[in-house]
Amino acid sequence: MTTYFCDDGNAEITIEADSAQDAAQEYVDDGEWNFGDNRSTAWVTVMVWEDVEDADVQSITIEIEPPEPDCDNGTDTEHEWEDDGEPRGDDNGGIASNETCKWCGLRKVWRSRPSCPDTGQVMDGSTTYKDPVDGFSPRPKITEAEKLAEARGDGMDFDGLHDDLDGASARLVTDHGCEPEIWQFDDGSAIVIAGDGWDVEGDDDEGWAEAGWAATGATLERRNDER
Repeated sequence: MTTYFCDDGNAEITIEADSAQDAAQEYVDDGEWNFGDNRSTAWVTVMVWEDVEDADVQSITIEIEPPEPDCDNGTDTEHEWEDDGEPRGDDNGGIASNETCKWCGLRKVWRSRPSCPDTGQVMDGSTTYKDPVDGFSPRPKITEAEKLAEARGDGMDFDGLHDDLDGASARLVTDHGCEPEIWQFDDGSAIVIAGDGWDVEGDDDEGWAEAGWAATGATLERRNDER
């Protein structure tokens, strides 16, 4: 390990590290940084030199990626990014691409060759998050059952359905061998299996009428004793 001095112009500290690069990285990782709304990639330029006489001073730029904002559509849905079109030309001979979350409308802009504002150095990439465009309407809530059906992408095909249900932490709430077979998720939605087919039910009482069941809290109660 080597002793290094590190300073970004605001604070000088001593760090033990294997290299100047590692020392600069630790300096940034352990620091507290304020970049306004913190929605874009930022860079910190650190001056690093060894604790020896007449040491050479290295200028090392460290990247800080912005945290990805939550998907803000009133549910716990995760972002699902969709391309807005072909990448376009950008500054420094690079390219830029835009993606939009189909649920909340948050935009993500990626640039391949951005410039560090402090040094003018061309960096390896940057990400910026932007608010939805004016007029964007968030998509309606998607239930856990709908997520599973969309992920399967094979219509009402039965093959492998039980494995997918187990993997999605759905629970069987009907008796084994009972038909229809109902698997329920934590949000109250469910997959209903009858014969060799299956369907998605919502989380409201009305949606269960055809299957002969009523949603009651986190459980299901049989509505029709003959079913």
